[in-house]
Amino acid sequence: MPDFLTLHTEEAAHSFPCPPQAVLVLGSSEACDLAFDGDDIAPRHMEIRRLEDSRFQLRSLSTAHRLNVNGVTASELEVETPFRLRLGGDLLDFALVAEQPKPSPASSGNRRRDYMLGSARVRQRPSTPAPEPAPEPEPSPLVAPLVVPPPFPSPPPPPVNHVQVLRPVSDPWKEAPISPPESGDGWWVAAVIVGLLAPALIYFGYPFVFPDPAAVIVEAPKPKVIEAPAPKPIVKAAPAPAPAPPTDTYREDALAAAKAFLDSWNENDASGVLRFVSPAPANYFEMPNPASEQVLKLEEAFRDHWPQRTLRAEGTPTASRAGESRFEITQRYLFDLRGLNHRHVTGSGTLFVTLESVAPKTWLVTRATDKIELTTTEPFRDAISPAVSLRDLQPVLSEEELKLKAKDDLAALVKAGNAKATLTAILENAAKHPNETFWRFATDKTCDALSRALFAHGEWPDPTCLVEVQKLSELGVPTAMLLHGHLLRGGYLLPRNTAEGEVLYRKAYETTKSREARFYYAESLFIGGEHPRASAIALATMVSSKHPLEAYLAAHLLWKKAELDPSLWQQVYETAARAATQHPPAKNLAGLVLLKHGQTTKERQAGFTLIQKAAEEGVTEAMKNLSACYEYGDGCERNPTEAEAWKTKSETTPPPPKKHFSEFEQL
Repeated sequence: MPDFLTLHTEEAAHSFPCPPQAVLVLGSSEACDLAFDGDDIAPRHMEIRRLEDSRFQLRSLSTAHRLNVNGVTASELEVETPFRLRLGGDLLDFALVAEQPKPSPASSGNRRRDYMLGSARVRQRPSTPAPEPAPEPEPSPLVAPLVVPPPFPSPPPPPVNHVQVLRPVSDPWKEAPISPPESGDGWWVAAVIVGLLAPALIYFGYPFVFPDPAAVIVEAPKPKVIEAPAPKPIVKAAPAPAPAPPTDTYREDALAAAKAFLDSWNENDASGVLRFVSPAPANYFEMPNPASEQVLKLEEAFRDHWPQRTLRAEGTPTASRAGESRFEITQRYLFDLRGLNHRHVTGSGTLFVTLESVAPKTWLVTRATDKIELTTTEPFRDAISPAVSLRDLQPVLSEEELKLKAKDDLAALVKAGNAKATLTAILENAAKHPNETFWRFATDKTCDALSRALFAHGEWPDPTCLVEVQKLSELGVPTAMLLHGHLLRGGYLLPRNTAEGEVLYRKAYETTKSREARFYYAESLFIGGEHPRASAIALATMVSSKHPLEAYLAAHLLWKKAELDPSLWQQVYETAARAATQHPPAKNLAGLVLLKHGQTTKERQAGFTLIQKAAEEGVTEAMKNLSACYEYGDGCERNPTEAEAWKTKSETTPPPPKKHFSEFEQL
């Protein structure tokens, strides 16, 4: 005899046959074994499975709901009877009894709880035996009787027919085999026909004629019959469950998205926030309808102000449905921020977000705002800006701290190699701090880099920097004036104007007296034919210099003097030779001195060798000189073929690129 699981409510008790492994499904759908009314009950809410003895397994069938059994909340758990279940705001007590209790008056009348849709019922499954009847049976749902095949001995006998013997209605639990009536032959023939057709009639008609499921299985003595297939329970198709409302289906996904959005504030990469924000938000921290670029800029500024951040959710969030696929969520959070110059802030805040579903399991923020309360501020309160929102909270820096920060920012721009951004930032700092020079280092490095690119390639990586260079030149920055002068003398991005370029060189030299400015000013005077002025500026310091460009220019200036004073040719050679190892044109110059003014054949041959090496290193002037040596046999044997070859090569080889003054080691 199976046990019965009894459900006790405040008004009645309901019992259901519950053999081992029996399963009861509870929910709001009519297709469930136990149907309930209530907004918080899913169509298929949970199932109760008997494991063994008095132990049951309870499992939630809805991801939006968890079970509360004996005060414990979980999605799946095992309990022993008796146990108490909280369902839809009501308490239901379950107990396991050995026999079905008599119905109470409350349960037999028309009164029942409002959340019950209909009388509780258990559907019989083929894998479980038919329950034994109670002393006072009540009508049960129509199900087909179970037919159990007999054991098959070895060797197997001929197949037999399984016949169900029906019992009289007056005594449904006592065996009563069918007997032929005592009557005439006509009745007997009819009885035989009915007996032959009994299996089919029982199979198709029994569930509709006899509601009593009890039956006794006996074997018929007939030797040869076609065994009928085992009957299957006739189950009424369950109606399709109603779709769960958004508050039940999507609440957990929306809450998870809101928490992930809050956690993304800890990430160093600001672009990670865009994964959780709608491409077209209605409002984002007081910015109406911002573009993604504005959101990203705000997040980057927040991270720049507070490079070290720790933010975490606090407490349980609240969520309310604001539309068919929209939730409004409120979440408390704690923050710990550390910024420049030992700025440290702690406090708490409240985040208000609106999320909309754009795809299954995908919720994006369409509105976001917050309010904060500060707990601690270091080193003092005035070092932190007043703010209502976390993204308005900024360190307040002193004048000296602002300069240090600007210097660090400029160093980062110089390291990145972005000339346009660096020069723009230099102009901004020059306007804010006209009497300061902390930004000059960035100007020198950037202008030197642009000058080296101009000398080597004849162009800049970014020609849009011209306006910034001209403005800095007008402000009197020496490196900017020198670069401006290179542009004018080379005719790059500006009309060629050697005179104006020389003026800028002179202003840079008079402003700073730097070696670079002195060299370019003296070189421009030498190229312009003003040798005495160039010598007055350069010779006093450059004759003994180890800087290749200074020594090379000094050798040219001495050459002009040696044409009038032959005793200076040895000094010209020594000065040019000092720069020859790093500057191939100086090697050609030293070779010419030995070739033209050497006193012995060995000196002239040494001069030829220096010119030949300079030509092989790409100096076009050396190629022309080497062609003349082969043509006239100067320092070597005459060779018209080599002379013509080097002459052709000098005409087809472009001049080697110049090197900027800053590219050489200054000694």
